[in-house]
Amino acid sequence: MIETLRRRAFFVDTCLRQLAVFAGPADTLGTTDSMRARDLEFYSGAEAYRFLLETAAGLNSAIPAETNVFGQFKRAWANCQEQSVVLSSRLAAPMNRLFADTRQIRAAFLQGVGGASYGSLVRKILRPATNERVLFIGAGNLTRSMLPFFRCAEVAVWNRSYPQQAIAAWAYRYRPEQAEAAARWASQAILTTPANYANDQLWTNLLQRHEVGRVAHLGRRNNQLGPWANFDGVFSLDDVLQLQRTQSNVRSLQVERARHACRELAARRAANYSEPNTTAKQLTRAFG
Repeated sequence: MIETLRRRAFFVDTCLRQLAVFAGPADTLGTTDSMRARDLEFYSGAEAYRFLLETAAGLNSAIPAETNVFGQFKRAWANCQEQSVVLSSRLAAPMNRLFADTRQIRAAFLQGVGGASYGSLVRKILRPATNERVLFIGAGNLTRSMLPFFRCAEVAVWNRSYPQQAIAAWAYRYRPEQAEAAARWASQAILTTPANYANDQLWTNLLQRHEVGRVAHLGRRNNQLGPWANFDGVFSLDDVLQLQRTQSNVRSLQVERARHACRELAARRAANYSEPNTTAKQLTRAFG
């Protein structure tokens, strides 16, 4: 069945679903009955275009507004153009319009709608510049998960014991006895260690002495002031979680606005489009 669809339709295989886009209803003859027996989803006209637009924009993904699926659409379309000149020429106008509309929706409603990992959240809080020197204090799993989000800056790691081998590929390493040198090097710092009076006292002294102004401490809550009581510019885990809640609310609002825009745009396209309707079929249960 999949090979038949690949020959007769523009076929998109994403991580969540498989889609077959036909140039018109006549092209589905010979497949419709067997496919309907599998309880698949069928769309045509404005509904087909709305579904494709929402999917390409990332609105139907597990993480709403993600960008990977748009890349999958573009790669699948390039493959379709290589394999079938006739099919791609018939679908060229609606597909070009779909890609342009997807960019429009993302630019208007989904810019800056990102994930909610610690790395992405702390990066938004600290806003490191490309010439920033970011010191991670602690070399555990949390640090390793965050390092890829700070590739725009220089990064280094200090730990009470020598950092693990996995850290070497990502960052400069400071030995336990080099805490002073690490603080002198840094312009921003991220502590991924638990709140500990002795460790926090060490780093408040070092970071203040070397005028490191922006610090995120992911092991400290707002009610755990300790040595940080007089340290200006330190963010706690509570600040990170508050940003996550705010970002989630904003994301939900932006995604809903984007969905509404997709529906309106699809209706306008259908009203102005005189060529055969595009039919989209979601093949999740049959082939996913």
